[in-house]
Amino acid sequence: MPEVIVVGAGIVGASVAYHLAEACWVTHAGGAGRLLAARILDTGEYSVDPDRLCPNRFEDWDADRISAAALRHYRGIYDTH
Repeated sequence: MPEVIVVGAGIVGASVAYHLAEACWVTHAGGAGRLLAARILDTGEYSVDPDRLCPNRFEDWDADRISAAALRHYRGIYDTH
């Protein structure tokens, strides 16, 4: 089964012959590419602990907590001061 790693708001994944690095923001693209390269080359040199980026880290969150966090992030990006 392919391994999937979330990087910021993007996804990094790999299978035997296919690699994917997706970043939702331009600011995430460099980190997603760097992590994917480290995974492909098996360097073990990660800028972020891959376990902290696992999609399963939200399994214990209920819908209210997810909504509150998403709204907080949205406001942090789009609110004008």
